[in-house]
Amino acid sequence: MHIPQPYLGRMIRGGLLLTALAFAGPAFSEGYYVGLDAGASLPPDLSHEEIDSLLGAPMCTYFPGAAGCGVFPPTPPERLKTEYDLGWMAGLRIGTHLTPTTRLEFSMRQHESDLKSAETRGARTDDVDGRLANLTMMINLWKDFPLLGDLKGYVGGGVGTTKMKLDGMEIASTAHVDDDDTRVAGQLGVGLGYRLNDHFGLSLDYRYMMSENGEFQLETVRETSVENRLHALSLGIQFHFGGSSANSQDSDADGVADGQDRCSNTPAGQQVDSNGCPLDAAGVDPPLS
Repeated sequence: MHIPQPYLGRMIRGGLLLTALAFAGPAFSEGYYVGLDAGASLPPDLSHEEIDSLLGAPMCTYFPGAAGCGVFPPTPPERLKTEYDLGWMAGLRIGTHLTPTTRLEFSMRQHESDLKSAETRGARTDDVDGRLANLTMMINLWKDFPLLGDLKGYVGGGVGTTKMKLDGMEIASTAHVDDDDTRVAGQLGVGLGYRLNDHFGLSLDYRYMMSENGEFQLETVRETSVENRLHALSLGIQFHFGGSSANSQDSDADGVADGQDRCSNTPAGQQVDSNGCPLDAAGVDPPLS
């Protein structure tokens, strides 16, 4: 499905407005954060609609060993599968808490992977060149859940756009494609976050992105439609403005952090055990004064 550019622009502006309104409103004690991510990116085997459309010439010219080559009348065109090397990604994220366990986040990521091979009808060639690049901009919603101490997990996803680019793609030194297309995209993700202190945190996450098929113009008058999906695994570091880690706070000032405190409303001056519960409540009489 192709979305006309005017509507696509309205969707982008609407998403940015939603993000701006969320950041302008009150946040919870965790405050705002910015982060940097870096890691690996890998497109799965992607399919081009028709090899004849991609190459601008009969596919047997480039895949003479393909099934059906040399028969008459010519067989119909087939899909082309492209395989990519493991690539890289780098990104920026800006987020805030809507609730103590729900975060709204804007992320921008660049992904790049080199073309490794092309295949159709059982014939494969490694005589390929070029790369697939994606510049994604997403508005994400993440749900946090505690695991252990300052370690938490999170799941969620987002919507936005991706600028997909086939950069210098060639098969058998021909069929040059150098074009880009912007498409609506979405992603799902899961990750781990660890709060180092009140201001710094680390993250490890996996995200799966997919978008509408990109439409690309060849050097000839032909066009080709290409699938677009990405797997990405990244490490990140975040800087938090204001607030402190919920697990490092000590609301009742008993010397046990809230993340480990099983008795969160201990009276002032009460002696407690390692779980933050009064000693007499744990079955141990407090020492005589």
